[in-house]
Amino acid sequence: MSKPGQWAHRYALPLIAVAFLLFAVQQVVGQTPRPKTDPSLPTFNNPFDSQVGGIGVIEPSSETIVISPHLSGVVQAVPVRVGDSVQHNQPLFTIDDRSTRAQLTSAKAKLAVMEAARRQATNQLAFVRNLTDPRAISAEEHTRRQDAVELASAEVRQAAAEVEVLETELDKLTVRAPIAGTVLKVNVRQGEYATAGITAEPLMTLGDLQTLHVRVEVDEGQAHRLTEASQAVGSLRGQGIKQIPLKFVRFEPMVVEKRSITGNRNEKVDTRVLQIIYRFDREAIPAFVGQQMDVYIQAKPLELNYTQTQVH
Repeated sequence: MSKPGQWAHRYALPLIAVAFLLFAVQQVVGQTPRPKTDPSLPTFNNPFDSQVGGIGVIEPSSETIVISPHLSGVVQAVPVRVGDSVQHNQPLFTIDDRSTRAQLTSAKAKLAVMEAARRQATNQLAFVRNLTDPRAISAEEHTRRQDAVELASAEVRQAAAEVEVLETELDKLTVRAPIAGTVLKVNVRQGEYATAGITAEPLMTLGDLQTLHVRVEVDEGQAHRLTEASQAVGSLRGQGIKQIPLKFVRFEPMVVEKRSITGNRNEKVDTRVLQIIYRFDREAIPAFVGQQMDVYIQAKPLELNYTQTQVH
């Protein structure tokens, strides 16, 4: 006769297994059936019988303009924000100009002194020339006064040049919009030090968004199949159903290294591509600068050439 402890040990695991099986069956039976997919939903439509595909990146029609100051210094003011529309030559940000203004004030005062000295020398020379008796002054004195006028005039020109240089530097401390466009990015703030020239992170970017372009990269091996008359359509990434027509703008004259990497393990990173610029209607699709677009371009059919070799 078996003891109660031995019975529990023998049948515990089978009972637990049966309990889990009943729970699983209950979960499966109680699940709500999935809704059936509507076969009438639109699918991607291949636009051309023969085509070449490429990845495009949306950019302003002016391309993205990187803004940097002519002279380094502490930022004094940033009167614009991201998304602002600016006019040509409108101030974007200014560098601290107090030192330059002080130098300009001093240079203008110096110029005023030089101009006064020239006037005085000119009056003295005029007095000598207006004398009725030429014996009243020596030829040497006449020459000295004439040289004094020329020296004073040279000093005035030098002082005026210094003023002009400082005015130019003062104007350079205000960074202005090179075109009418939209501020795309602002990475500079009041009180920060702005470095002139190329920086790792642009201080500000600007572009003309009245018309948007898409820069498409096509494998160089397919470039011969495309012409300016080739039709093209594009769709934003993830919105392949909605295709919009693209209008040809230009071929870039140089074949360059591929920049848009899809992540496909079979993709070669050393591929060179032809860049083609298209434009599209902004009202046709809500798009933003920097978005990727799948582009399909009508192409000439592939011509396969077979070379037959005869084995002797």
